[in-house]
Amino acid sequence: MIHWLIDNGHGGINPFDCEPVTPGKRSPIFPDGTKFAGQVLIEGVRNRAVVNYLSLLMDQAGFKYSLICDTWRDCPLRTRSEKANLIIRSSKDSKEEFIFLSIHHNAFGKDWNSADGASCHIYPNSKKGKAIAEIFQKEIIYSTGLRSRGVKENDFAVLRKTICPAVLTESGFMTNLANASFGMSEEGSKKIAEGHFNAIKLIENQKKI
Repeated sequence: MIHWLIDNGHGGINPFDCEPVTPGKRSPIFPDGTKFAGQVLIEGVRNRAVVNYLSLLMDQAGFKYSLICDTWRDCPLRTRSEKANLIIRSSKDSKEEFIFLSIHHNAFGKDWNSADGASCHIYPNSKKGKAIAEIFQKEIIYSTGLRSRGVKENDFAVLRKTICPAVLTESGFMTNLANASFGMSEEGSKKIAEGHFNAIKLIENQKKI
């Protein structure tokens, strides 16, 4: 059995003052004449939208998962890894396998620009991570139609410090108007979630990592 450890990356909106809790991590203001004119894409909010849709799909399929950041609060990088590792070490099932999945939207600079597409990131030289990431990359691209930026190796903290195979996905750029408009929409978040879920189904059907 695979136990998915899902991290929805960065904080959401504080319900007490309606302000985003993570500095930065947002798009420029959508320009006049666009669907979301005057609004801003807050990464933690849209990450949570994707994870909410993904959770519904996983519940329907009966797949086992835990949410690493299950509130609007910003969960520090170290805490995310520690929570994931605690779940792994607490498992009483010797046959249970774990995969850490961190879901994000990308950015390049602070202003609108042409950087676009989706990518998956793994810890350098992680063979299992690469095999998993290639499935996610293919399914996310198929579901969303975003340009593929491929699977990349990076020394990100959540990839380095988790004690199981780990993948971090970046589904579009918040600083690309077309990508951001897609990610800001409910339909876009559903398609991103579907891409992740289709990858999870394929991995689940392989019976082992």
